[in-house]
Amino acid sequence: MSSGLKSTREFDKELEELLRRVADLEQSEAKRREAEEELKRFYDIQNVINSLLRLSLEQRSVEDLLNIAMDLILSIPWLAFESKGAIFLVEDESDVLVLQAEKGMPEQLKKMCDRVLFGRCLCGRAALKQRIEFAESMDERHDNRYPGMEDHGHYCIPIIYANKTIGVLGLYTKTGHPYSKKEEEILSAIANTLAGVFERQRSEEAIREKEGHVAAMINAFAGIMYTCSQDYRIEFMNQKLIERTGYDGTGGICYEVMHDRDSVCPWCVNDRVFKGETVQWEVKSPKDDRWFYVVNSPLYHADGTISKVSMSFDITEQHEAQEKLEESFEKLHDVIEGTIEALSHAAEMRDPYTAGHQIKAANLACAIAKDLDLPGESLEALRIAGTLHDIGKMHIPAQILNKPGQLTETERELIKAHVEDGYEILKSIPFETPISNIILQHHERIDGSGYPRGLKGDAIIKEARILGVADVVEAMASHRPYRPAYSIEQALEEISKGKEKTFDAEVVDSCIKLFTKEGFDLQRKERRRYRS
Repeated sequence: MSSGLKSTREFDKELEELLRRVADLEQSEAKRREAEEELKRFYDIQNVINSLLRLSLEQRSVEDLLNIAMDLILSIPWLAFESKGAIFLVEDESDVLVLQAEKGMPEQLKKMCDRVLFGRCLCGRAALKQRIEFAESMDERHDNRYPGMEDHGHYCIPIIYANKTIGVLGLYTKTGHPYSKKEEEILSAIANTLAGVFERQRSEEAIREKEGHVAAMINAFAGIMYTCSQDYRIEFMNQKLIERTGYDGTGGICYEVMHDRDSVCPWCVNDRVFKGETVQWEVKSPKDDRWFYVVNSPLYHADGTISKVSMSFDITEQHEAQEKLEESFEKLHDVIEGTIEALSHAAEMRDPYTAGHQIKAANLACAIAKDLDLPGESLEALRIAGTLHDIGKMHIPAQILNKPGQLTETERELIKAHVEDGYEILKSIPFETPISNIILQHHERIDGSGYPRGLKGDAIIKEARILGVADVVEAMASHRPYRPAYSIEQALEEISKGKEKTFDAEVVDSCIKLFTKEGFDLQRKERRRYRS
């Protein structure tokens, strides 16, 4: 054979190599086509998932969302499903599937599948077991069968969120369609997406419902309310405030909207509120002369920012009622004051020599109490008790009160009884302070030598100890039928001798200071009411 010609063996080898290359090319082409098909399937699945996710961002009802989701799933062309299926959701009862959306289901079957218990039929089994149930045809697991029902296969895919079944996706296949692991994976991915979509939708509906309740509560709030940011920007106004201002000022500047000002209000409390303080006050609106109780508080948001929430309650009626009540109290006090003066004059008419003594003693007692920083109610109690402290003398015969000479023991005991008589006269009057007890005890002494009960030390109320000193000083400095008046110096010397023995030392020191350093005058007239 010529050396220039290939041998049969060599030719066979080349042919074999060529055929191998052709086979490799055909295999590569098949792989390429398979890869393209896989890519197309992935694209279709991803397109459905992306569409479902976009749906979750739209303001749609659950029913609308489910119907669109069903159409999207059944639109995948290469899935061997019939154009029939249903979506069930768990609602109020945790073990019942409720039909929410369907496509192509016969009317009789829709009625039968309106509510499916967990564990019944394929969908109920999928819900209970939390796994995909598959059937090539209508086998014994199909509980909801009826005569004449068309045979079909079934995929029932549980929709699970946070390990809890929230629904089931049911899809029809043709009878005899084989189970496919790839179909199961695809359907599981779609079901997982639906779970997230449904929960997001439910959460948003719950939030909207809650916001609706909050808005209704805010608008039902009897007062006016708004919130603003640190830069005075109004973030929210309730309906009553909108009605009061005449427009919705949300987004505007609070001092412009609320007070028609072009700069920050001088009374603005924003700085205090944004530091965490709650500020409250009463204010009268210049717009319509109505009174409001205003509460400004910080409102902390989840993102760390703060707003000011301002609530105003119309208290005009309460304010007017309070003013009328105060007027009534004033009138009542005037009546009481007139009664006190009438009783005081009645007592002094029995004893002309002591005329003015009670009021002078009361003024001195109040001055001492004020110097000792006693509260307003103690000063008012001393003013009234001092003015009436000798009212019990109305029971003493005038000849004894005006007797120029020494009194007998019987007469002295009769005069001593005036404190108990005064107590009996006044004890039934409902004074806010212990007026009758002050009168009863103003002749008691620290060492127990006083009367009528011989009380000692702190057993004598402070106001009675003060009135006791004032009574002695004023009585000594005044003329009596049985002796001329002593000087103030002599009266002060007398109480100084009794300091810590018969008289309260603190009270004595205060009384002496009033006369020697502050120029107190017994003759001055001071008839004023003290308040707490």
